[in-house]
Amino acid sequence: ERKGHFMPPALLPSQFAILEPLAPEENGVEISIEGSVDEMVDRAIKALNAYAATVAATVTAQTATQAAQPTIPQSACVRFGRNGQTKPKTGACLSDSTETDKQDPKTSAQLSDSLETDIQTPKTSL
Repeated sequence: ERKGHFMPPALLPSQFAILEPLAPEENGVEISIEGSVDEMVDRAIKALNAYAATVAATVTAQTATQAAQPTIPQSACVRFGRNGQTKPKTGACLSDSTETDKQDPKTSAQLSDSLETDIQTPKTSL
């Protein structure tokens, strides 16, 4: 008997009745509540160990994939606005060519110098 416990044992079945299975994107494990407490604990430990091994393998694989990919500075793949545009256009690398780039070719160093000037020079309008 659980004296002084805030939840009477009679409410336990209703609590189990409203449980829902984990969604695919939710972390966790599911175990059966059949059998003794010791059996449930054993199942829970086995399920958690298996889950931890799966997570560790996934993290290891992701780390290996990231290590195998060359690191490219983020600034190399950002084209900043021209002609009064204020927002950068992401996802377009400096090596990409468009009609505008063909008409106004700039080297990476020129773009960098231009960017530094824009950052250091406050612009005001009247």
